Amino acid sequence: MIDIKNASCIKDNKVIFSNIDLTTNAKTIGIIGENGIGKSTFLLQFMGVNTRANKFMVLNHDLLKEKNIDDFSIVFQDAKSTLNPLFDIGRLMLFLAKDRKISNVKEKTLSFCEKFNLKDVWHSNPYELSIGESKKISLIMALVKQPKLLILDELSAGLDEKSLINIMAYLKELDINIILTSHDKRFLSLCDEIYEFKGDSLARN
Repeated sequence: MIDIKNASCIKDNKVIFSNIDLTTNAKTIGIIGENGIGKSTFLLQFMGVNTRANKFMVLNHDLLKEKNIDDFSIVFQDAKSTLNPLFDIGRLMLFLAKDRKISNVKEKTLSFCEKFNLKDVWHSNPYELSIGESKKISLIMALVKQPKLLILDELSAGLDEKSLINIMAYLKELDINIILTSHDKRFLSLCDEIYEFKGDSLARN
């Protein structure tokens, strides 16, 4: 259940969006709109970042009071920049496993790599990865946390055809809530409901 009343965002004295209301029980929702209109900023509010609203309830969490909710995971549009280049992928996964008390993280990572058409990158450095590979690794890092809410910001951009098909098939089977942004109509087909930013407001598409 998502119940948002009068969400807003102002940056540098400019209104990015305002008076956003969103109430839905949909399992997977899509957010669409032109580039730069505020979609990514809105997604960050679901992670407790600069959340401003009269009400912002998501899966029984009050985002006006709670921050850094362990049940929520996000894959950023610029996924590569979120991977620390000082460590290889295996070390980053082990750090995550220790922080979140995740068992068998290497086996889980390699299993996801096979599902998502990704070579064994356990010993690879993030700077060696393509945009698509970085997004797949970020998705794997999000999934091993077993979130109740998965947020995907333009995940489909930069993915090859086979990977996109495999990832879509996997996401369809997940019993979790998903919020995604995309310009790809195929990827948006995952959604039960789609909402569009128009001007500084959000409306059901």
